[in-house]
Amino acid sequence: QAINATHIAVYDKFGIQDRVIEAVRLWESLGASSAGDPIILYDERAERWFITEFTDPANLLIAVSVTSDPLGIYHTYTFATPEFPDYPKYGLWPEALVVTTNEETGGVLHQYFIDRLALLRGDDEVTMQRVTVTGYENTEAGFFVSTPVDVDGKADPSNKNPITMVLNDASWGAVDQDQLELYEFIIDWKDADATEVINHSLVTQPFDGFPCAASDGFS
Repeated sequence: QAINATHIAVYDKFGIQDRVIEAVRLWESLGASSAGDPIILYDERAERWFITEFTDPANLLIAVSVTSDPLGIYHTYTFATPEFPDYPKYGLWPEALVVTTNEETGGVLHQYFIDRLALLRGDDEVTMQRVTVTGYENTEAGFFVSTPVDVDGKADPSNKNPITMVLNDASWGAVDQDQLELYEFIIDWKDADATEVINHSLVTQPFDGFPCAASDGFS
């Protein structure tokens, strides 16, 4: 369990707290400090832990455990982003750690793809790609991001291409029916411009994309 700025509590399977870790100690060798929005993932296929958060001015911090022990040694990385990577969301895929962020208006959706296998090996240099797709204006949200689909379990999916998804409410004016937009990415790790994006639209029953939004766009 993690809380902002940033402490991580480790519990056993009976719910008893083992200890609390200050995340800033993970980033000391990088010259970085904790700023918040921590997310922790467990990679069942590799039996490894991923600890993530952001920091100023515009960086994603990622730590990957060397073993399955969450209290053991970690490989640590910092990845620069063009703008502050607010509201990050993560998903694990066979080849990529997928990150989505809020960096501009809702009209642009940002996806990052980080070489998962290189992270697990602890490589000194790890490839990251940034791919944007057109989002949606006129939403009620103060910010609007896509969400990575996360692969759980020990088996790889039949389709290994990462997928992100986002709501598309007909009231925003881009479509006539409420639907989910699924973006599939065929990654070319050597050339980001050659990475292919395939859009799958899934029409749903009518929904209100932001039923609890306040007048300023935040609920």
